[in-house]
Amino acid sequence: MAQGKGTEKVMVELANKLNSEYKISFLSLYDYKPYIKFKGNYFTLDAKKEYPLYHFPLKIIQYIFRAFKIYQICRKNKFDVIVGSLEETNIPILLSKIIFKNTCKIILSIHVNPKIYLKNPIKKFIIRKTYPLAETVVAVSGGQKSVLETDFNLKNTALIYNLFDEKEIIKKSFEIIPKDEEILFNENTYITVSRLVQSKKIDKLLLLFKKIQNENKRLIILGDGPEKDHLLNIIKENSMEKNVFLLGHKNNPYPYISKAKTFILTSESEAFGMVLVESLILGTPVISTDCEFGPREIIAPELDIMEKITYPYAAKNGILLDKEDPLKNFEQLEELTSNLKKPLKTEHLDRFYSKNIYKSWERIITK
Repeated sequence: MAQGKGTEKVMVELANKLNSEYKISFLSLYDYKPYIKFKGNYFTLDAKKEYPLYHFPLKIIQYIFRAFKIYQICRKNKFDVIVGSLEETNIPILLSKIIFKNTCKIILSIHVNPKIYLKNPIKKFIIRKTYPLAETVVAVSGGQKSVLETDFNLKNTALIYNLFDEKEIIKKSFEIIPKDEEILFNENTYITVSRLVQSKKIDKLLLLFKKIQNENKRLIILGDGPEKDHLLNIIKENSMEKNVFLLGHKNNPYPYISKAKTFILTSESEAFGMVLVESLILGTPVISTDCEFGPREIIAPELDIMEKITYPYAAKNGILLDKEDPLKNFEQLEELTSNLKKPLKTEHLDRFYSKNIYKSWERIITK
């Protein structure tokens, strides 16, 4: 497990579900414990520094050193299965098998957009040569799975969506939020939850909101990141201080999402888009860019992954926007947005619920 709060959250919640049937341990790339409570033993590779791929000899040595430590931990603790979650751990896990004859069954899961984060030619070459040695490579969206098969020539892929504990999400949504934040919500409050980084395109969201805002409409932004000052400048330059509020990172965003009229996602890329499912579980409609990958499968499962559509596209539980130009056909978007109603019916979300995802993982682990 490598550091990254979205991936970490998914893997810890999955492990906690599996813990009732299996003895689970956590192996972290860096020496820190997950911020989410977990059941099981904790091990670390205690990584201190990452060598970039252009320092290829040093990177290979780093991979081999980590592979040996993984092999030692697996042998000493007599592990049967190891599940990797990011390429910085996935590659050493596979090398532990190739070089040191690690006998654990290896399952890898991919939590990034491979077109963007795995496109480096050296990394792509390494993945093509090593990932076929895994028992299974798990993709978290159909689009992601398709790319792994066509661009990386992988034949051992499986689609398993991220796990969602719908009862826990709903339970947490009833927690009380501070009164000075609660008063920001009204019947026309929009929300997004995101790291404040360029790839999330919060600047585009602000321009979109500027088009639809009036004195009664508000936008709540939950999250922190390096783009914060830039976004604050955009808000100030466009005189949106009375309508747009950056509330920082929240360990529990669900009470905020449940109070909003609509959730908006403007990312240029997602591996899946977990927060869209979480919003729908809470009955909050979503508006999202039709980015690779995830939003289309979540909001409009009736569409084929590669099917061409006209934007904005109105689906049962939300709206898909053009990734390159979210403001395209703005007048139609404004009309569609006004028709989004709460609460939503959530029967169609069964494919994401924990009981079904657990069964899929159990089949892969035990086969």
